[in-house]
Amino acid sequence: MMRVRNFVVPALTVALGWAVVSLTACGSNNPFLVKWTPYTDTVTLYSVADTTPNLYDGFDFVNVARAIIEGHAALGTWDVAVGTDSTGLVWMPPGAFGISSAAGVAVLSGTTYDQAAKAPSDTAKYSHTAVPITVGVTYVVRTRKVTSSYGSTCSHYAKLQPVAVDAAQGVVSFIFDTNPNCGDLRLKP
Repeated sequence: MMRVRNFVVPALTVALGWAVVSLTACGSNNPFLVKWTPYTDTVTLYSVADTTPNLYDGFDFVNVARAIIEGHAALGTWDVAVGTDSTGLVWMPPGAFGISSAAGVAVLSGTTYDQAAKAPSDTAKYSHTAVPITVGVTYVVRTRKVTSSYGSTCSHYAKLQPVAVDAAQGVVSFIFDTNPNCGDLRLKP
């Protein structure tokens, strides 16, 4: 009897715990979601084609920080870089450099920054190659995979929109907001 009791009590506790999580983790009353206040910020980045040292040419949307991509030490610390190709300035997720990563860029055609409410759920919408940068176009960045505070591995989602592009100087400024909740496709609180 003692063995059954030792097994049943933990099993019931785990089952009850999962039931509570399942019932409360769905919908707007999810206790695991971080309270999110929209905060649009502006960032300026330089093209990786510029050989001037110590220029911010990448962005980490998980930690909301600019990154300098100058070598192997930068691996896994950024989600998108700015590059230059024959079309002008381009967003370059790690895949554009041949680096395996979940990070990608999606174009939200016909959607303004303020209208962008949800990131695409279709993974095929996210490019892992260079994406042309156009002022006024809204983009969604799916970040690299990170470990959440609950131990699961997932991506964050952010929306951004270029407000100034100078291809000759290799400089782009953009506004952005990142959802702090891992795996949550919402682009507005």
